[in-house]
Amino acid sequence: MTQSRSSGAPHGAPLASIQTSSRTLWLQSLLCALFVLAGLSLTLALPLSPMRPPLTVGTVSTYAILAPQRMAYTSRLLTEAEQARAEAAVEPVFSVDSDVARQQLTRARQALADIASSQKDALATSDDKARSIGKISDLALPTPVISTVLTLDDSAWHQVSGEVIYLLDRLMLDGVRAEQLASTQAKVPQLVSYALPTEQADVVAALVRSLLKPDSFLDERRTAEKRREARQATQPVQQVIERGQAILREGDVVTLLDLEELAALGLQPAGTDWRDLTGMLLFVLVLVSTLGLYLWPMRHEVLGHRKRLMLLGLLIVMTGVAAKLIIPEHVLLPYIFPMAAVAMLISVLLDTQLAIVVTVMCSLFVGYISGGSLDLTVYTLMGSVVAALVVSRLDRLSTFAWAAWAIAIVNAVVAVSFRLSAQSYDLVGILQLVGAATANGVISASLAFATFFWLGGVFGITTPLQLLELVRPTHPLARRLLLEAPGTYHHSLLVGNLGERAAEAVGADPLLVRAAALHHDAGKVLRPYFFIENQAGGENYHQQLDAKTSAQILIGHVKDSVDLAHKYHFPDAVISVISEHHGTTSVGLGHFYQQACREAGNDEINEADFRYPGPRPRSKEAGIVMLADSVEAAVRASRPGTPAEMERTVRKIINDRLVSGELDECALTLRDLDAIRSAFIGVLQGIYHPRLQYPEKDSITQTQERQP
Repeated sequence: MTQSRSSGAPHGAPLASIQTSSRTLWLQSLLCALFVLAGLSLTLALPLSPMRPPLTVGTVSTYAILAPQRMAYTSRLLTEAEQARAEAAVEPVFSVDSDVARQQLTRARQALADIASSQKDALATSDDKARSIGKISDLALPTPVISTVLTLDDSAWHQVSGEVIYLLDRLMLDGVRAEQLASTQAKVPQLVSYALPTEQADVVAALVRSLLKPDSFLDERRTAEKRREARQATQPVQQVIERGQAILREGDVVTLLDLEELAALGLQPAGTDWRDLTGMLLFVLVLVSTLGLYLWPMRHEVLGHRKRLMLLGLLIVMTGVAAKLIIPEHVLLPYIFPMAAVAMLISVLLDTQLAIVVTVMCSLFVGYISGGSLDLTVYTLMGSVVAALVVSRLDRLSTFAWAAWAIAIVNAVVAVSFRLSAQSYDLVGILQLVGAATANGVISASLAFATFFWLGGVFGITTPLQLLELVRPTHPLARRLLLEAPGTYHHSLLVGNLGERAAEAVGADPLLVRAAALHHDAGKVLRPYFFIENQAGGENYHQQLDAKTSAQILIGHVKDSVDLAHKYHFPDAVISVISEHHGTTSVGLGHFYQQACREAGNDEINEADFRYPGPRPRSKEAGIVMLADSVEAAVRASRPGTPAEMERTVRKIINDRLVSGELDECALTLRDLDAIRSAFIGVLQGIYHPRLQYPEKDSITQTQERQP
């Protein structure tokens, strides 16, 4: 007998078979992990819409794209545009070259001195003086101005010379740019002192305009530094995209900003490089590894069952593929994604804890493909966990309806809470989310209800509703047993009561035990009167048969029961319990073995002909049914008069099965056997309790007549 569910190979199994089983377990687990890893990785790597042409700048969009979630990101394009505007706003930096100004002032003094010298030349005529002044370098004076200069006396010329030097120094001190030279020359007449007469002012203006030169030049280094500082001071531009916002409408011309927004939302992936692929693979690898770490030490029954492992892998990969198709590029559709259906299927067909672990894994996957949407991750997680918990004890079809309501309520609360906290809500949007949450609950429950029968049959998994169908008194085989073998039927009812109570005590499946117990002797319906519980008239048909034939009839009822179970499409788990409930015992066959020995004389009798062929019980449920069957038959035959006698009978039956090795291959521990014994005694005391013997009516009358 094994001591725990995680113990090694069955009792007596050779080491080679243990190693083979371990290698098979590793191989199945590895293949499933690789399948899930490859499936989810390819799902992430494949483009969202392979049939759509890629969007490029300048092309016309043939379809509309809405933002599936709210997204805030730093826009590279808008930031660069803002930096360019900041640079353009920086005025060029100009530096005044003082050497140029000094040179021009020196040149001005020299020119004024040359003019004065020409004026004072007594030997020269007026024309000669005019020509001499016109030849002075860097001066381009009009003829009228030269004529006026020649008419000025020393005092007037001294005033003109002083004003020229002053005004030229003033203008060049402020700095004159090359592109501003003409405009500066044009405003010179307005800058001449109003104290001078008009003729002198004209001469000053003409001289200054002629001597004025650019002395302010562009400082490229300082200008570049200022622009760099302005660029660095520009804050990055945050672009906010609201959920449902139209990124592109049909007929829009695609711009660079459109492509940037699509890339931020993950809707326009550029060429996937090795970094993207590595990130995807690492993410999926972490998910699969975490699931494996949970399954390996805690759920060996899933890893060791090839079909269950296949079902788990298929459900995970199909969930990932469906999520990739439904969630990206959509706004409201992700809230209708029925991931809760997968959680319910795993909870009903495999295990509730496993369903919760897979739900966490798939919810993280949904969050990854939705661009890190926290609200959608929590939305799918909470609804799926609640769904798995609601259907964990599936005992009626209405449980799916309750699951639908639970999913709808939880999803609606989660969706609305996130929308309210975002402070970007509206009444219409909230009503849409509530409607999507309700649709999610209905669709998820409907999908789970419509597929779990089919999946259970395809993958050989027994569902609670299948067992509930078998324990109905109106089941065709149960009705047949009641009508054709009533003694066996009532014996099976008692075995079912005993087994169900014991299963509850040791953590086995009580529904599976009751279903198997009610039909464990169904094969007796083919020859009911060969079994003592159906021999109401007292006639024993075995008296007309030889011992070996009688033994084979009794042994054959197990095979007949299995055949009928197959005929009525019983689940494999129930059929296994039926085939194992006698193990390799010789219960009820000892009398025929002794009779055969007497009839054979000196001939050898093969004891195996008077022993059930097995197999021995290989599950808790099969071991419980074996013990309940044996205990009920023994107590019914011995009719113990006191609770102590009943307890001794029960203890003896359990010890006999333990010592004979019939329980070595099931997962019942010694603690379990003690709990089973207590459960059996509690039920049997309620059935076979002592009853009071009431006096008959005539005796009562006679007693009353004798009283005075």
